[in-house]
Amino acid sequence: MQGIVLSLKHTLSLENVLLGLGGLVAAGGLAYAIRSIRRFMKIGNDE
Repeated sequence: MQGIVLSLKHTLSLENVLLGLGGLVAAGGLAYAIRSIRRFMKIGNDE
């Protein structure tokens, strides 16, 4: 039981939360950049 509580505290530590948020933001930014580049390429090819 004590091990579970310790692992929960470790999982919910601020550092891990920030790392998780940072990862989500990075993944979202990367996906947005790829989508923007594809749209730009599509517009460039149409002309």
